[in-house]
Amino acid sequence: MRFTKYNLSSGKITSNVFTQNIDQRINEGEGYVEGWYSPDEYQIQDGIPIQISVEVVDVTDQPRLTRNQRLSDTDWTQVSDSPLSEEKKLEYQAYRQELRDLPNHANWPNLNDEDWPVMP
Repeated sequence: MRFTKYNLSSGKITSNVFTQNIDQRINEGEGYVEGWYSPDEYQIQDGIPIQISVEVVDVTDQPRLTRNQRLSDTDWTQVSDSPLSEEKKLEYQAYRQELRDLPNHANWPNLNDEDWPVMP
């Protein structure tokens, strides 16, 4: 079984361990909770894992992140040794330009599905 070991007084996680018999492993001043928790993201309070760092994502950034991922996913279409025909490369080139132009769209950043260009 997987356990997270922590300091009883501070709640700080000290390690994660595999063990079948946790009772034999407990030392004074430490506790265990079932499951694995990252010391960078959790601390233990009263035997309960509490998330201490939450990544905050600005929802207005999501369309830009999606657009950037779609551009990244199609980078290979523009390299000289791409297996695509010249015609298909041009289609991808136009698609990629449409992605780059999205921040100028009237609905940006609140794009609807039909506002996104269609990949060739």
